[in-house]
Amino acid sequence: MAGALDGLSQGVVLADDRGVVLHANRAGEAMLKAGAPLEIAEGVLRAASHAADGELSRALSLAGRDAASIGSTGTTIRLTGPETPPVFAHVLPVMGGRRLPGTRSGAAAAIFIDTATDCRGGADALAAAHGLTEAERRVLASLVAGRTLFETADDPGIARTTVRTHLSRIFAKTCVSRQTDLVRLTLQAAPGSYKPARP
Repeated sequence: MAGALDGLSQGVVLADDRGVVLHANRAGEAMLKAGAPLEIAEGVLRAASHAADGELSRALSLAGRDAASIGSTGTTIRLTGPETPPVFAHVLPVMGGRRLPGTRSGAAAAIFIDTATDCRGGADALAAAHGLTEAERRVLASLVAGRTLFETADDPGIARTTVRTHLSRIFAKTCVSRQTDLVRLTLQAAPGSYKPARP
């Protein structure tokens, strides 16, 4: 697993429900050492932005207590403020909270850290691979960038029901049924991301 995570260009951090980091891939370690937009303070994962830090703590706690409540969609947190280039954390619960060797507690969540550029590149690649229309690609890019369905509807000025229809079609074309799986698929499609070798 560590080898697969190290192959990703995105930072990936595995943490327990209190925010204790159990593992970070190479990109994640570099980000944590730089201290922005995530850092380790007093042994716990923290976001530099106060608002994002509160959201991150709540998401990790919820993933550890009741993963099923966020398991269908995960959650996306903007780690940077509006005046800086966007960086997002996609918090995906680790079902079962399995313990990693040498740790006392199990991983509650995997946190994928992405810039908007990575999200757009993955959305473009996924759209090309699965024959998404331009409208579907825009909806995908918006959702993966951390916007809700309502925010996505407001941005291009289309009805919420239309955005839901686009999302249903994206699910059908990509053969996934949850937004977390769609995010994961989009991250894997991003240029420079890890692609498992075919047998």
